[in-house]
Amino acid sequence: VNIRIEDNVKPLKLRNGYYGSFWFSDAEKTVYVGRDIQRNEDNIIFGSNPTSVVFSDNVTTINPRMFRDATKLSQVTIGNGVKEIGYEAFYNSGNDDTIGDQTVTMGTNVTKICNDAFNSCGKLRSITLPSTLKLVEGYAFQSSGLTSIVIPASVDSLGDGAFRYCGSLVNIRIEDNVKPLKLRNGY
Repeated sequence: VNIRIEDNVKPLKLRNGYYGSFWFSDAEKTVYVGRDIQRNEDNIIFGSNPTSVVFSDNVTTINPRMFRDATKLSQVTIGNGVKEIGYEAFYNSGNDDTIGDQTVTMGTNVTKICNDAFNSCGKLRSITLPSTLKLVEGYAFQSSGLTSIVIPASVDSLGDGAFRYCGSLVNIRIEDNVKPLKLRNGY
Protein backbone atom coordinates (compact mmCIF):
# COMPACT_ATOMS: atom_id res chain seq x y z
CA VAL A 1 0.00 0.00 0.00
CA ASN A 2 1.32 3.43 -0.94
CA ILE A 3 -0.05 6.76 0.26
CA ARG A 4 0.07 9.82 -2.01
CA ILE A 5 -0.68 13.44 -1.28
CA GLU A 6 -0.58 14.55 -4.92
CA ASP A 7 1.27 17.55 -6.32
CA ASN A 8 -1.81 19.13 -7.84
CA VAL A 9 -4.10 19.26 -4.79
CA LYS A 10 -4.64 22.44 -2.81
CA PRO A 11 -2.60 22.63 0.39
CA LEU A 12 -4.42 20.56 2.98
CA LYS A 13 -5.66 22.10 6.21
CA LEU A 14 -5.81 19.31 8.73
CA ARG A 15 -7.28 19.23 12.19
CA ASN A 16 -5.94 16.45 14.25
CA GLY A 17 -6.32 14.92 17.63
CA TYR A 18 -3.89 13.05 19.79
CA TYR A 19 -3.08 10.40 17.17
CA GLY A 20 -2.74 12.69 14.17
CA SER A 21 -4.78 13.28 11.06
CA PHE A 22 -3.78 10.00 9.45
CA TRP A 23 -3.37 6.77 11.36
CA PHE A 24 -2.02 3.82 9.44
CA SER A 25 -1.24 0.20 9.99
CA ASP A 26 2.11 -1.37 9.16
CA ALA A 27 0.86 -2.13 5.64
CA GLU A 28 2.01 1.06 3.93
CA LYS A 29 5.40 1.09 2.28
CA THR A 30 5.90 4.54 0.73
CA VAL A 31 4.42 7.91 1.62
CA TYR A 32 4.70 10.50 -1.15
CA VAL A 33 4.11 14.10 -0.06
CA GLY A 34 3.55 16.31 -3.09
CA ARG A 35 2.38 19.52 -1.41
CA ASP A 36 2.78 21.43 1.83
CA ILE A 37 0.35 20.47 4.56
CA GLN A 38 -0.89 23.47 6.50
CA ARG A 39 -1.13 22.34 10.07
CA ASN A 40 -3.10 23.34 13.11
CA GLU A 41 -1.20 20.98 15.37
CA ASP A 42 1.69 18.54 15.19
CA ASN A 43 1.82 14.82 14.47
CA ILE A 44 0.22 15.08 11.03
CA ILE A 45 1.02 11.48 10.15
CA PHE A 46 1.77 10.25 13.66
CA GLY A 47 1.90 6.48 13.97
CA SER A 48 2.57 5.95 10.30
CA ASN A 49 5.23 3.32 9.78
CA PRO A 50 6.30 3.43 6.14
CA THR A 51 9.62 2.12 4.90
CA SER A 52 10.18 5.21 2.76
CA VAL A 53 8.96 8.76 2.37
CA VAL A 54 9.44 11.12 -0.57
CA PHE A 55 8.90 14.88 -0.36
CA SER A 56 8.47 16.44 -3.82
CA ASP A 57 10.09 19.68 -4.92
CA ASN A 58 6.72 21.40 -4.26
CA VAL A 59 7.04 20.90 -0.50
CA THR A 60 8.73 23.79 1.33
CA THR A 61 8.40 22.68 4.98
CA ILE A 62 8.44 19.28 6.63
CA ASN A 63 6.02 19.63 9.52
CA PRO A 64 7.01 19.03 13.14
CA ARG A 65 6.73 15.43 14.30
CA MET A 66 5.51 14.38 10.87
CA PHE A 67 7.19 10.96 11.00
CA ARG A 68 8.11 10.79 14.67
CA ASP A 69 8.51 7.20 15.85
CA ALA A 70 8.20 5.76 12.32
CA THR A 71 10.49 2.92 13.35
CA LYS A 72 10.57 1.16 9.96
CA LEU A 73 11.47 4.30 8.00
CA SER A 74 14.71 3.38 6.23
CA GLN A 75 14.74 5.84 3.31
CA VAL A 76 13.92 9.56 3.28
CA THR A 77 14.12 11.65 0.12
CA ILE A 78 13.79 15.40 0.66
CA GLY A 79 12.99 17.43 -2.46
CA ASN A 80 14.80 20.57 -3.54
CA GLY A 81 11.90 22.83 -2.52
CA VAL A 82 12.22 22.03 1.18
CA LYS A 83 13.75 24.88 3.17
CA GLU A 84 12.91 23.81 6.73
CA ILE A 85 12.76 20.47 8.52
CA GLY A 86 10.45 20.88 11.52
CA TYR A 87 11.20 19.92 15.10
CA GLU A 88 11.11 16.20 15.81
CA ALA A 89 10.12 15.59 12.16
CA PHE A 90 11.92 12.21 12.14
CA TYR A 91 12.57 11.78 15.87
CA ASN A 92 13.28 8.14 16.75
CA SER A 93 12.61 6.93 13.21
CA GLY A 94 14.32 4.05 11.44
CA ASN A 95 15.26 2.08 14.55
CA ASP A 96 13.43 -1.19 13.87
CA ASP A 97 15.66 -4.27 14.08
CA THR A 98 14.32 -5.54 10.74
CA ILE A 99 15.79 -2.68 8.67
CA GLY A 100 19.35 -1.81 7.75
CA ASP A 101 20.89 1.63 7.89
CA GLN A 102 18.62 4.62 7.46
CA THR A 103 19.45 6.82 4.47
CA VAL A 104 18.44 10.46 4.09
CA THR A 105 18.88 12.26 0.78
CA MET A 106 18.55 15.94 1.51
CA GLY A 107 17.42 18.53 -1.02
CA THR A 108 19.74 21.31 -2.09
CA ASN A 109 17.78 24.23 -0.56
CA VAL A 110 17.39 23.32 3.12
CA THR A 111 18.32 26.33 5.28
CA LYS A 112 17.12 25.20 8.72
CA ILE A 113 17.04 21.91 10.61
CA CYS A 114 14.92 22.42 13.70
CA ASN A 115 15.30 21.06 17.24
CA ASP A 116 15.43 17.27 17.52
CA ALA A 117 14.63 16.75 13.81
CA PHE A 118 16.75 13.57 13.60
CA ASN A 119 17.22 12.97 17.34
CA SER A 120 17.46 9.29 18.30
CA CYS A 121 17.73 8.06 14.69
CA GLY A 122 20.15 5.34 15.71
CA LYS A 123 20.53 3.83 12.24
CA LEU A 124 21.23 7.14 10.48
CA ARG A 125 24.93 6.70 9.66
CA SER A 126 25.58 9.59 7.28
CA ILE A 127 23.86 12.61 5.81
CA THR A 128 25.03 15.23 3.34
CA LEU A 129 24.13 18.71 4.53
CA PRO A 130 23.46 21.15 1.66
CA SER A 131 25.54 24.26 1.01
CA THR A 132 22.42 26.38 1.69
CA LEU A 133 22.12 25.28 5.33
CA LYS A 134 22.35 28.19 7.81
CA LEU A 135 21.03 26.85 11.11
CA VAL A 136 21.16 23.50 12.89
CA GLU A 137 19.08 23.87 16.04
CA GLY A 138 19.54 22.14 19.37
CA TYR A 139 19.72 18.37 19.59
CA ALA A 140 19.00 18.04 15.85
CA PHE A 141 21.12 14.89 15.54
CA GLN A 142 21.49 13.93 19.22
CA SER A 143 21.84 10.18 19.81
CA SER A 144 21.88 9.45 16.09
CA GLY A 145 24.12 6.82 14.58
CA LEU A 146 26.13 9.29 12.51
CA THR A 147 29.71 8.20 11.89
CA SER A 148 30.80 11.29 9.96
CA ILE A 149 29.50 14.77 9.17
CA VAL A 150 30.62 17.70 7.04
CA ILE A 151 29.52 21.13 8.25
CA PRO A 152 29.11 23.31 5.15
CA ALA A 153 30.61 26.82 5.08
CA SER A 154 27.08 28.28 4.93
CA VAL A 155 26.27 27.18 8.51
CA ASP A 156 26.52 30.05 10.97
CA SER A 157 24.84 28.55 14.03
CA LEU A 158 24.84 25.17 15.76
CA GLY A 159 22.33 24.78 18.59
CA ASP A 160 22.85 23.19 21.99
CA GLY A 161 23.82 19.54 21.77
CA ALA A 162 23.31 19.31 18.00
CA PHE A 163 25.54 16.22 17.89
CA ARG A 164 25.47 15.23 21.57
CA TYR A 165 25.57 11.53 22.43
CA CYS A 166 26.59 10.54 18.90
CA GLY A 167 28.90 7.80 20.13
CA SER A 168 29.79 6.61 16.63
CA LEU A 169 30.65 10.08 15.30
CA VAL A 170 34.39 9.88 14.66
CA ASN A 171 34.84 12.16 11.65
CA ILE A 172 33.74 15.81 11.72
CA ARG A 173 34.84 18.15 8.96
CA ILE A 174 34.16 21.87 8.89
CA GLU A 175 34.50 23.25 5.38
CA ASP A 176 37.03 25.92 4.52
CA ASN A 177 35.94 29.54 4.72
CA VAL A 178 33.33 28.78 7.34
CA LYS A 179 32.33 31.82 9.40
CA PRO A 180 32.92 31.55 13.13
CA LEU A 181 30.14 29.30 14.38
CA LYS A 182 27.81 30.44 17.11
CA LEU A 183 27.90 27.59 19.58
CA ARG A 184 25.59 27.50 22.54
CA ASN A 185 26.55 26.10 25.95
CA GLY A 186 29.68 24.44 24.60
CA TYR A 187 27.99 21.46 22.93
